[in-house]
Amino acid sequence: MLIRGIFRKRWKRFLSEVQLVHEDGTLGEVVTAHCPNSGSMKTLDNPGLEAWVRHDPSPKRKLKYTLVILGTPSGGLAVVDTMQPNRMVYEGVQAGLISELGGYGRVRREVAVHCDTMGDDTSRFDLYLDQHPDGKPDCVVEIKNDTMLSVRDSLRADFPDAKTTRGAKHLRHLSELSKAGYRCVQFYLCNRTDCTHVGIADYIDPDYAAGLQEAVAHGVEVLCYRADISPHSLAVGTVCEFLPPWE
Repeated sequence: MLIRGIFRKRWKRFLSEVQLVHEDGTLGEVVTAHCPNSGSMKTLDNPGLEAWVRHDPSPKRKLKYTLVILGTPSGGLAVVDTMQPNRMVYEGVQAGLISELGGYGRVRREVAVHCDTMGDDTSRFDLYLDQHPDGKPDCVVEIKNDTMLSVRDSLRADFPDAKTTRGAKHLRHLSELSKAGYRCVQFYLCNRTDCTHVGIADYIDPDYAAGLQEAVAHGVEVLCYRADISPHSLAVGTVCEFLPPWE
C-alpha cells in the first residue's frame, strides 16, 4: 500500500520532497524520497499535486521513502518509478494479458543478446521469450515508460522526454537482431491515466524517431499498452493506439 502525500519538488534528479497526508486528511511530515527516474519528467514536475510514496524502512537504505506515482494537472495519475514498467509488463505477459506476446514457454528478464552484425556490442533487453510450441522465433522485447504529455495532443503520451542515446542504441540492436531472424518488439507502456494513445517526441529527439522508423522498416514491431494505475495496484491494462510521426 502506498502512502498519499503532496508533491513539493524534485532536485538533483534522484531526490524529491513530499509532504505526507494522514488518513484523516491532515498534513503530516515532509520527507525526502528517492526519485527513481533518470529522465526529465517533463510535464510531471508539478508542485502542489498529489503524490504517492512507498515506505522502505530497511536499515540498508539511506532514504526510507520512494516516489512512485504523481498526480497530473488533469486529475490523472502517472508512474514515475521506472523500476515498475518492466515488472508490470513481465507480469502482464505471465498472466496472459498481452496477447501479442502469448504462447511462449519461457519468459526471462534482463537477458543480454548479441549477433555478429553488432560487432563487439551487446545489449541487455528487458524481456526474452522463447520455447514457443509452434517453433516461432525467439522474441526480444525492449520496454519504455511513456509518461510525457504530448505538445501536439492532450490525450497522447510521447516518448522520449529527453534525448536518449541509450534508446537509439537499443533500436539499432533490435534492427540487427530482427535481420538475424529474431522477433523484436519495442514496447511502450503508456503509464499515465489521462492519455489514450502513444506517440514519439521527434520534436525532442529526432534521431530517436528516425531510428524507430528505420527499425520498423527492418521488421521491429511496436506494441503500446495503457497501464492500470492506482495507489493499490500497478498493472498492464489494455492496448492503445500508436501514432508514428512519419505517417
